[in-house]
Amino acid sequence: MNDFENNNVNNDQPAENRPEQTANQYRPQTYSQPVYTQPTYSQPQYQYRPEQNVYQQYQNPQYGNYYQQAAPAQKQKKGTSKGFVIGMVAIGIVISILSGALFSAILFSRVNKGTTPSGNGSIVINHSGEDRPVVTDKGDAAYAASVALDTVVEINTETETHSPVFGQYVTEGAGSGVIISSTADGGTYIITCAHVIEGATTVTVRLTDGSEYKATALAYDTMTDVGYVKIDVGGLKTAPVGDFSKVVVGERVIAIGNPLGELGGSVSDGIISALEREILIEGLKYDLLQTNAAINPGNSGGGLFDMSGNLIGIVNAKSSGSGIEGLGFSIPINGAMEVFEELVKNGYVSGRVKIGVTLREITQDNYLNYIQYRRYITDYGVYIEEAEDDQLKQWDRIVSIDSVEISTVADIRQLLLDYKVGDTVKIQVARIGKTGRAELVTVEIVLTEMKNN
Repeated sequence: MNDFENNNVNNDQPAENRPEQTANQYRPQTYSQPVYTQPTYSQPQYQYRPEQNVYQQYQNPQYGNYYQQAAPAQKQKKGTSKGFVIGMVAIGIVISILSGALFSAILFSRVNKGTTPSGNGSIVINHSGEDRPVVTDKGDAAYAASVALDTVVEINTETETHSPVFGQYVTEGAGSGVIISSTADGGTYIITCAHVIEGATTVTVRLTDGSEYKATALAYDTMTDVGYVKIDVGGLKTAPVGDFSKVVVGERVIAIGNPLGELGGSVSDGIISALEREILIEGLKYDLLQTNAAINPGNSGGGLFDMSGNLIGIVNAKSSGSGIEGLGFSIPINGAMEVFEELVKNGYVSGRVKIGVTLREITQDNYLNYIQYRRYITDYGVYIEEAEDDQLKQWDRIVSIDSVEISTVADIRQLLLDYKVGDTVKIQVARIGKTGRAELVTVEIVLTEMKNN
């Protein structure tokens, strides 16, 4: 049974009516042709950067949601005279030969400063510090890229979806990941964002040399948006893991990822704009690192690196809206690594609690989808569809938990972060009785550990 913690929330309502967020904030429905929308909010709204720039065979007309989809830039052809073209080609060849030779010499000298850890089959993390590369030109983005570029991969996904209207179909997605550990006999572990691989039936990893590998294992945690995939190849270059506690505002950084799902290995630079920004994304609060480095769809799961090439964040979000630029966000690496190690060890983050229910959030926008249950749905709010505990019944509406009023699934998610396994909570529900009227019922539930993603 899936629990509400696993995102079993109905998001059918038009996105423009959802509070906190704009129409292009959610994991996109995808279309055969890009559709663009103009947000109407005057304040920045924050969004996940899931595997966008993807195409899906069908559009489900019942939802009516439209999402912004980035499209790659196209070159325009311009007419010129034949003589001018010949002259420019000749000059270009001479310049290319001279500049190419100089660039190759510089690039070769810098690329060879990278490091590759070795191990005996266990997960080996290349932490920055005494063992990190000697920085001879600190502050140089080219050097940081030479250290980090080959540690960032492209992640392509396929997700099988069943629609009552269109039947079974496959959605393709694209994102990024960072190689954290790679040993000859232990395989390669790649950290990424949960929303990049969530629900995927097939995951393919593409390295900077063009080779591709199918993921043999994966796990993710939607509460922190951290996940990983594993491929059965060893000896790959790994990213030195930095120390977020040493990061300062104004420090120069580079972001490396796969923007638009087509431009793997792209590097953009910027600075640290702020530390520990509290951002609300899909009903959950995150403390994220803010940067003005260019972040685009497909960058999700990629790395944010300091000028020494040390990994200091996992890119996962950006702001959306007309006229908004330079507002990107990353998961601080210290917290991301804690979740990564839990996922590798257990397959989930230990200590998380659950009530043991599948929930459905009923709003004005999706009420008509549940009109056949109008006898039970007497008000907007959070309803129980399935429950492990017999004290809770199908179509009970959760009114409060430990006297804290509940209006949305996000309220429950945030509230449960303050509890631990074994705690008892009092849940008040509105239940339709024999009279046909809603009666308030209070039950006590012991919280259990959530052992799934």
